Amino acid sequence: MHPELLERDPMTAKAQFSPAQVLMVSDDGKLKIRFPDDPAEREFWATAAMGYGQVAQSGQQVLIAGQDSQSLYAIGIISGPRNSALVEKRYLPGGGYAEISTANAQSYVRIFSPENNLILEYNSRTHQTRIHADAGGLELVAPDGDMVFRAGKQIRMEADSVAIHAGRAVDVGIIHALKGVLSQLRLRSDSAKLKSPEVNVTAENFNLAADRAAVKTSSLTGELENIKVTSHRAELITETLISRCKNVYQGVEELCQLCAGRLRTIVKSTWHSRSQNTYINTQEDFKVKADQIHLG
Repeated sequence: MHPELLERDPMTAKAQFSPAQVLMVSDDGKLKIRFPDDPAEREFWATAAMGYGQVAQSGQQVLIAGQDSQSLYAIGIISGPRNSALVEKRYLPGGGYAEISTANAQSYVRIFSPENNLILEYNSRTHQTRIHADAGGLELVAPDGDMVFRAGKQIRMEADSVAIHAGRAVDVGIIHALKGVLSQLRLRSDSAKLKSPEVNVTAENFNLAADRAAVKTSSLTGELENIKVTSHRAELITETLISRCKNVYQGVEELCQLCAGRLRTIVKSTWHSRSQNTYINTQEDFKVKADQIHLG
């Protein structure tokens, strides 16, 4: 379109046709264009008047018809830049529309809501399907059947918080094709079971509260800096008890009783015993052996 025709009076000007470059597409469908033969490189707005399903994109070349700069219409797409996406737009009954891109570099299908919100997209190059629920929530409902999620690799959940609620049971397990279940967490309404070849718990603070607790193991090993146990009654039953300490301090307010088949005390240095009264009762012999014995 000759630059002088853009300045003519619309009452006397005749319709002209010229190619133009699309610079931008506004939200209401207007096209900002530039004519290649305009030495001033001015920019104009044109109204999209193309056929059904044709949507101009930035960088494409369109055919403009008009009499002056105030009445410009894009009536067709001539060509697009190299590797540009050719998009076909189809409107859906009841509102919303679908976009279909047929370019090799970026082939996709997108579905939009009547409010122009992206709902679903599929990329044929990456084979990725994505569901969008930006404007609200997403709910999957199967009131009379099962719901199964299968993935060949990973299933990831990323959220501010994740809640899992079940009416009867929750089972989480690691299953090997040959060995079966390796690790498993089973939750029931009245019980919880954890099964695994190895369980590690790391915490800054660990609290265990139970009316009754039982530990059954062939070996128990622990490394503790401090131990404090408060109990009304403590009972230890073992075949052999070995205790090694640097210092042992015991305080008993009332009775301290030791019943043994034999008693042997070996003291390397000094044995000191102090009491208000001392009674030693033997049924047979009482022997004292020393280099010197002091009485009194």
